Amino acid sequence: MKPVQFCLLGAVLLVLPHLALAQFTYTTNNGAITIVSYTGKPTVLIIPSSTNGYPVTSIKGYAFYSCNSLTSLTIPDSIVTIGDYAVESCPNLSDVTIGTNVSSIGYWTFAYCPKLNNLIIPASLINVGGGSFNHCTGLSRITIGSRSIVNNWFTGCPNLSEATLLNSVLNIGDQAFLYCSNLTRITIPDSVTNIGHDAFTYCTSLTNVTLGSNVVSIGTAAFYKCYHLTSITIPDRVTSLSNQTFDNCTSLAQVTLGSSVTSIGIYAFENCTNLRSIAIPNNVTSIEGMAFDNCSGLTNVTLANGLSSIGDSAFDFCSSLTSITIPPSVAAIGNSAFQACLSLRSICFMGNAPSLGANVFVADDNVSAYYLPATTGWSTTFGGLPMARWLPLMEIGGDSFGVRTNQFGFNLNWASGQTVVVEASTNLLDWQPVQTNTLTTGSAYFSDPQWTNYPGRFYRLRSP
Repeated sequence: MKPVQFCLLGAVLLVLPHLALAQFTYTTNNGAITIVSYTGKPTVLIIPSSTNGYPVTSIKGYAFYSCNSLTSLTIPDSIVTIGDYAVESCPNLSDVTIGTNVSSIGYWTFAYCPKLNNLIIPASLINVGGGSFNHCTGLSRITIGSRSIVNNWFTGCPNLSEATLLNSVLNIGDQAFLYCSNLTRITIPDSVTNIGHDAFTYCTSLTNVTLGSNVVSIGTAAFYKCYHLTSITIPDRVTSLSNQTFDNCTSLAQVTLGSSVTSIGIYAFENCTNLRSIAIPNNVTSIEGMAFDNCSGLTNVTLANGLSSIGDSAFDFCSSLTSITIPPSVAAIGNSAFQACLSLRSICFMGNAPSLGANVFVADDNVSAYYLPATTGWSTTFGGLPMARWLPLMEIGGDSFGVRTNQFGFNLNWASGQTVVVEASTNLLDWQPVQTNTLTTGSAYFSDPQWTNYPGRFYRLRSP
């Protein structure tokens, strides 16, 4: 099979007289033409869909590599495959039209084309090499229909500000948008199932991310140092948050975790200093080390039943956290898990005493620690803290206390799920049960419509 040279003359020059002469070297195989290279220095190049009666179906690797004069390239619908490095390092290329039947492009195909600006990637693309648009530093807008956004596709594209993903996209590869520092928002369609590691790392202008409902996995450090990301909702199909997923997202203020999440990885939310509240779903069994380390704005943490372990320094330096309730399922708390929580004043344990690492809690005389009756493993101190029995509380202040619509009432507070019996007496000697309350949310309201039948009545609380 001998390479042949041909010249685009006639119709091309007549219809588009401003185009320079383009000379191609090509091969023919089974009635189809592959472009191997070209000579000449055109600025605008339209690849023909056929020549000599044969369709042009592929572009070989390096065919247009380092074409310094090329500013515009049109790839016809007849092209099916484009090889590795085919259009790499074309410093003046600003406009590319990719045919709608291209199904495969190779590695680094359009990489290092710094003036490439606006790009439409067709849905026909199935097989894509990594780094295909790597360091296209002038790229500002893209529309993507291909099934996979593969590894390093847009790494080092700092001017990319608008990315539209169509519903044909299934996967987002590793480091796909790494260092796209001007990308401000991204909507991941429901068709996407996987987001690779470092996919949006250092997208420092990214403020809004919408994750499609079918995302199953989010890779390590996928949104690492997205400094301006403010909120995120994790879909229900995601089962784990990988290490450093949202590490150093310093503006992240609102996080909703999907119901299927079972583990939160190392450094997953480290240095999310603007995060104020987090609710851990019931299916989470482990919070790994440093997961919420230095979340200095965190004031409220809900640890749901099902959690079995809290890793080393998991909540270390959460300096605004004032109280924490440890579920009965927790069997182990790692080293320094709450050590530098300098505002922590109340620690309540709902189950038996868990095993403790070193320096778990801050050593502060103002910290109160409590355990429920009928639980085991407790002594007068625990982890350096003085311990006391955690008993039901009757609130005697606030709007709930006193006479309301001919009834006397008050709020009850205790551990969620516990049962409290309210007893009444007229003489502080004979006590009779009046009402039994199950505190499904940790509190309940008691009211006594019979209080007017007595000259005086006293109340006390007990567990069954």
